[in-house]
Amino acid sequence: MRRWKWARPGTRCRRPGHHPDEARALLREWANGQHRLHRGDVERAADNPLGLSPDRHAEVIALTELGDNETVRTAAR
Repeated sequence: MRRWKWARPGTRCRRPGHHPDEARALLREWANGQHRLHRGDVERAADNPLGLSPDRHAEVIALTELGDNETVRTAAR
C-alpha cells in the first residue's frame, strides 16, 4: 500500500522519497486509465459512463504539466 503525506491546501504534498515528477507520472497514468474506461463505456452505450470524460481528462493532464511552484487559477462555474 502506498502511503502519501498530504499537506494543507495550497501547499505541496509529497510521498516521502519520491520526486514530484513521479507523482505527475502517476496522476497522468491514472487519468489515462480513467479516460480509457470512460471511452469504453461510451462505445458500449452505457447509461452512466464511468471514468473521466474528455474535458475532465484534459483538466487533469493540464495539472500534470504545471511546474513545481506553479498554481492554477480556476474560473467560477
